[in-house]
Amino acid sequence: LHQMRESDGLIVSTPYLKEVYSEYNQNIHVIPNSIDFKLWDRVKQKNKKGIRIGWAGGNAHGKDFEIIETVIKDVIEKHKDVTFVFVNGPAQNGLPQGLKGLPQVEHHALWTPILKYPQMLGNMDFDIYISPLVDSAFNRGKSNLKWLEAAALSIPCVASDVGNFKETIHDGIDGFLAPNAFTFRSHLELLIGDKKLRRAMGQNANTRIRQEVNTDITIKRYVDILEQQTMVSKDFLYKTATA
Repeated sequence: LHQMRESDGLIVSTPYLKEVYSEYNQNIHVIPNSIDFKLWDRVKQKNKKGIRIGWAGGNAHGKDFEIIETVIKDVIEKHKDVTFVFVNGPAQNGLPQGLKGLPQVEHHALWTPILKYPQMLGNMDFDIYISPLVDSAFNRGKSNLKWLEAAALSIPCVASDVGNFKETIHDGIDGFLAPNAFTFRSHLELLIGDKKLRRAMGQNANTRIRQEVNTDITIKRYVDILEQQTMVSKDFLYKTATA
């Protein structure tokens, strides 16, 4: 809090964070998390059998996956060609207890250097990406990074209708928003049964983020803000020194 109050300005990744932190600093700029296509365009994806529904992330999402635990069980019971693939979390011990030992549930404990992360994700060969989130202050503060990573690989994403997902995903066009378990299930069923929809939605997302949140674009916003802030700070120091 002291650092935020004393800073000349802040850069945050979502409008929600700007709103929350405005109590401590009025000079806040929003620059969204972005994709470096110089890395992601090099990714070579494999061609594994069946339909792979994936998730990757840290181990603080146990509560989030309670939203769709029943959905996962129902889907794998109905569709024998579907596998749910988890990389690292989402629970403290890897998989949530209710998903351990289930057929068609695959778990990989792979902590990967950040520059190798895109290829690692590509190696999983996801056909659909999921990102369930409980509607909490912590999750509303998260960016839409999981949707961006899926979009970078032209993979359709089904995400909770929460926070930055809700602000950025065009529902039904470049992703699906799911306010509850029932909607998660219906969106997954639709994508599982329609390969053309999977491809179109993934491509729509990829095209959009190339135009809007490509690092080649957002880096210029960083430069503009930092140069502007530097000029303001220098002017303030000059006036203070000559007063």
